[in-house]
Amino acid sequence: MVEIAFDADFVDVFQVRGCVRQRHGHYFQPLVGKDFLIFPYRGLDEIERHTQIRFSPPPNEIRDRVARWRVRETRVWQGGSRCPRPRWARTPPPS
Repeated sequence: MVEIAFDADFVDVFQVRGCVRQRHGHYFQPLVGKDFLIFPYRGLDEIERHTQIRFSPPPNEIRDRVARWRVRETRVWQGGSRCPRPRWARTPPPS
């Protein structure tokens, strides 16, 4: 299982680096679809903004702020001397 959690705070849109704002807008629960997450936010200026994340391939499950994919385990490297060296490692460099 591969699991990735997401979030959005919109701080970089409204705060100057090093200056913390006393007030901020309103965060809403994320909107969840079969292949996307949308993080809505309404700023102090009453303008609604959002961050959208689309997944390809779509996860097997999205719940709240977490996307989960079921993956099959595959053996990539056997180790030991049975693994052949890549061709570039067997060919001597030109002189």
